[in-house]
Amino acid sequence: MKNTFWPTAALIAASITLSPNTQAQSSLQVVAQQPPGSGSDAMTRAWAECASRQIGQPTVVQNKAGANGILAINYLKGLPADGQSVMSIGMSQMTITPYVHKQMPYDPIKDFDGVAVIGTLTAGAGCTCRYGYK
Repeated sequence: MKNTFWPTAALIAASITLSPNTQAQSSLQVVAQQPPGSGSDAMTRAWAECASRQIGQPTVVQNKAGANGILAINYLKGLPADGQSVMSIGMSQMTITPYVHKQMPYDPIKDFDGVAVIGTLTAGAGCTCRYGYK
């Protein structure tokens, strides 16, 4: 599997550097949708550290865990769209969650812009052959 984490992190950091308001603020806020210590949090913190070096300003990771990412999404949605706040989030919050809630507090297409895919995960399910599944 090809490792795309660091090239993607550099690309995102470069796009943030191009933001006209980047130097006006003291730090870049990175919203994490999982609790501290989770795998997603570790990936977010690694990316934030790389981004900080690339853009020459500090990053602050804000963990807003709960409600399958909806708390983090609502938090980010309430912040100014000034290029100083980004979020690391799983695909389910933007692709599955809108179909399982009758009244969504956000619209993944209208309320947010995707920047990049930082990493991917392949998952599978298995069971013993004695159950007859093939």
